[in-house]
Formats: sequence, structure tokens, C-alpha cells
Amino acid sequence: MKAQKMGTARNDYFHKSAQALNPTHILIIGLQTFHSRAHLRLGRILRLEKEPQNPFDEFAIRAELPYIGIVGYVAKRDSLKISLRSQIEGCKDARGIYFDFVTRAYARVEFLSENWAICALCEPKAHFKTP
Repeated sequence: MKAQKMGTARNDYFHKSAQALNPTHILIIGLQTFHSRAHLRLGRILRLEKEPQNPFDEFAIRAELPYIGIVGYVAKRDSLKISLRSQIEGCKDARGIYFDFVTRAYARVEFLSENWAICALCEPKAHFKTP
């Protein structure tokens, strides 16, 4: 049996490729409210930050772009049903990902509309890391 390159195990490779095939998708809403549709492009990375002091939602997660600011919020389950008049299957709501990270996460824009964007959670890029 040949040795694996870089000391990685076969199981590690399988886990990473399985994660790449099944990313966690979320819905970002409120693009028209923040006039941010012009700044979003497919493939752009958004920073997700928790807002525990939000008076309207204790599980609020805002989506923002560096140097631009807030572009929207991760939708709640009731927003998924009301705003689109049908539940988007395969997207997690804000409560579904709230406990998956401490304060900050990152998501890549995969589908884009005038009022909403569907994003996939991804690993942080080096240029987004803060000291």
C-alpha cells in the first residue's frame, strides 16, 4: 500500500469531499432594504456576525461585506415561508446555524435574486481574518 501524500489519511479526504458535495445553505434576505444588490456578485464571500442585542430577534445574524457594511440578514424560518410564500427546502434558518459558530462565520453567494441570495457556508479566507 502506498503512503498518502502530505500525511493525510484517506478518511480525511473523503470527509472534505463529502462536505464539498453537501454544503450548508442559508437564505440572506433584506437586500432591497440595505440597497446592497449592486454590491453582490456570484462567488462573493460574506461575513456573518451574530447580533445578540437585536431587539427584534435574539438569534439575528447579519450578513456584511468588508468596506460596504450590512447587506442583509439570515432569514428566520417564518421569513422563509412568508417572504417567498413557500419554504425553501435545503436552506437552514438563522436558528439552525446560530450555535454552529461562536461570533463570526463566512458564506459564499451561490444564487442571487433582486430581494434575496442563497449562500453556502464556507471556510474563512485569509484576507477576512482579523487579529
